[in-house]
This record gives sequence, structure tokens and C-alpha cells, in this order.
Amino acid sequence: MSTPLEKIRFSYKIWLESDGRFILGRGGARILKAIEEEKSILKAAGKLGMSYRYVWSYIERINRALGKPVIETFRGGRRGGGGATLTELGRDLLRKYMHMDEHINRLLSGECSGGVKNQFKGIIRGLERKDGYVEVKIEFETQNVITAMISEAKLEELDARLGDAIEVTIRSSDIHIRKSN
Repeated sequence: MSTPLEKIRFSYKIWLESDGRFILGRGGARILKAIEEEKSILKAAGKLGMSYRYVWSYIERINRALGKPVIETFRGGRRGGGGATLTELGRDLLRKYMHMDEHINRLLSGECSGGVKNQFKGIIRGLERKDGYVEVKIEFETQNVITAMISEAKLEELDARLGDAIEVTIRSSDIHIRKSN
């Protein structure tokens, strides 16, 4: 007989942002991937069970946030044939999101457990206090950013400030932060 703890699994949400503005999350990555596969916004929306209007407005939100388009549309002739493709920026966004998502999935599934494989060097780019905790935004050499929640006491213990170099160890159960030497 299984216990309630045996059914508990780790879950996470990651997203891409620029200058603190949300760009792309899991749903947006699914939309870009479907457009890439279907070569059509309408077909992508149908495949995902979403309305065309929702998909189009999501794409427009990304375009506004970045100031550049992530898809290119083209009209067909009399017999149709129109469609959509990802721009280079759209492909890069999708690739960046998928890379980090796959990496975190491997970490949580235990494929990357132990050793220094899960240790990364980064720079603290943001500190935001919230109800006894601090959101620490860490930028890695790859320019990916992760946000970790730590207690204010841990932040004081680290004596960490904006711009400090730190080391981050990601395990399936937690994220450990320490100052770099």
C-alpha cells in the first residue's frame, strides 16, 4: 500500500523574461512549437485545443515585449496555401526555453544527481523581499536566469548583494546558493 508521500513529485515553472518582463512560459513554448510543426497558426491552435484568437494574442504579446516578431505569416493564393513560420528570434526563444526545461526535467528525474554536474556559477541580478523570503535572480554565463526563493536569514548569512558572484547547486529536492571565492 502506498503512502501519500510516495505520490508526491516535484514540479516547477520556468519562463523567459527580458528586463523583468515576462516573455515566454510553458504554454507559449507549446504554441511556438506547434506553429513550427504545423506551419499555420490556425492548425497550431486546433492541435493545442486553443482558439485562434488566444494564440494570436499570445504571439502579439511576445512581439510587443521583445519589439520584434517571433513568427512570420504569409498569405496564400486563391486556393489557400498561407501559413506561418518562426523567425530566427522565435526559433532561438523556443530552443532556449526547451534547453532549460529539458535540463531541469533531467535534474528532477534524478538523471543528473550527484557530483558537480549540477553546479553553476552565476551573478546575482535581482533581490526582492517578500514576506520573510527573498527572490534571488541569478544570471548564469549562458545568460539564462533562474529565480530562487531563500529566507531573509539565509541571505544575511550569505552576506550576498547585487552583482556578487555565487555558485548554485541544483538537486532534485532543492537549490543551494553560496558565495564564490
